[in-house]
Amino acid sequence: MNSLRTTRGFVLIVVILISLSAFWYGRRGEAEPLMPVEPSEVAAKDRSRSELPVAGTDRRDVIATNSDDKLGSKLTADDILKDHWGEEWTDIRAEAVAAGVQLDRVVDPPLAWDEVSLEIEKVFLLNGEDRESLLESNMGGIPDPLTAEWVMSTFSPEDLTIDVVTLADIQDIVSRHANATSDAFEDYYSELKFSVRELWDTKRFLRSPIFAPPTDPVPMFRVSSFTYKGWCVSYVVRSEDFPKLAPLSHQLRLSVFKRDQAIREYLGGL
Repeated sequence: MNSLRTTRGFVLIVVILISLSAFWYGRRGEAEPLMPVEPSEVAAKDRSRSELPVAGTDRRDVIATNSDDKLGSKLTADDILKDHWGEEWTDIRAEAVAAGVQLDRVVDPPLAWDEVSLEIEKVFLLNGEDRESLLESNMGGIPDPLTAEWVMSTFSPEDLTIDVVTLADIQDIVSRHANATSDAFEDYYSELKFSVRELWDTKRFLRSPIFAPPTDPVPMFRVSSFTYKGWCVSYVVRSEDFPKLAPLSHQLRLSVFKRDQAIREYLGGL
């Protein structure tokens, strides 16, 4: 009996201990009550989050956006030319107006000079087409083969028919003078080509957007002007700047004169 009572007492104690443990851990597992939060504090946290910088944005983009009106504004020809010429524009403006330039029209500014200078250089310097043009204007434009039409238009022989024999004789005269005229032309052209190259290298030429003032009326061997991608470019080869050109030009004209004089003498003897 004593043993049974002892066992029952032990079991009761264990049950009591288990119940106390469950009650204790049950209270530890309950959630603590939340502290009240003011609505203004929540709004402040949301605003601070929204003001954080977004990845990939750049302040320069914001500046560009705010400057759309300025960047998108159009410039007139007067604005562009005034910016290019500065104080000189006051005097040059009258020449532009006299030339009929519409200074109040809205235009796109030309490309930056550094972006197009290499292309402009190719147009500026003498090339094959320039050589052919100079050859025709300085050598009398003799066709190859020689034609009766050229003889008639150049020398205007009266009451004379240019037959095949006459044309062959004139061709012989031209051939005899060919070396002298050709050498004289090549000497002159080489010096002229060098002179134009010198003007470009030393920047002795006029460049201006939209409009270029006319050149001074001075003795010259060549004047050229052209427009390329919004730029007006012009230059003048002056005799005072390139003194070698004068005697070479004289020698060329003399050689051509001797050839033509020989043709006239031949035609006069027919």
